[in-house]
Amino acid sequence: MSLAKPVQILRKANLTHDEFVEEYLLPLRPVILTEAIAHWVASRKWTPSFFREHYGSTFLTIDGRQHTMLIGESLSQIIAGNGLDLIDMD
Repeated sequence: MSLAKPVQILRKANLTHDEFVEEYLLPLRPVILTEAIAHWVASRKWTPSFFREHYGSTFLTIDGRQHTMLIGESLSQIIAGNGLDLIDMD
């Protein structure tokens, strides 16, 4: 039985499109792009507080199924480190 060698995954910031394609996409080399969405308005606007204020009293819908937990409650669980384990996904 042969074991695959671990692959080093680099973190890169500010790659141009051409650099990404030539250095990572075409040779199929994994890379973690850092700062890739820093310029998106959503990365600053969509905070847990934003979702709690605007959608906190909305029931959570996952995969088209509405659950009994409110979005505000689910955010509190995620922030507390409990994830969505309390939601019955069956």
